[in-house]
Amino acid sequence: MVRRVLICVLMFCTLQMPAMAATYNPIIVQVKRERCLTGTRAISQILRKENWFRHRYPGQTYEKWVVTSSHFSRQAVEEARVGGITLLDREKLQEWSAGV
Repeated sequence: MVRRVLICVLMFCTLQMPAMAATYNPIIVQVKRERCLTGTRAISQILRKENWFRHRYPGQTYEKWVVTSSHFSRQAVEEARVGGITLLDREKLQEWSAGV
């Protein structure tokens, strides 16, 4: 059985940082550690979390990121594209952390 661990769901709330509110959107991050492909379940989870934040903080727009230690399935990539979600797989995360 593949071990699925939700490491964190993070919201960077610009309501607490009014000077930055004009230039930055809050970011909701879903992090998955998986051995096989990360699928549409991760996409659904971040969309549900976005709905929760929209209810809690009305009128706010959010960036949505899903980060995985693996790769994404084709269906997850398609759903993320439609939902405006940024996907970071293992290679993109390594490039991003290296500053490439």
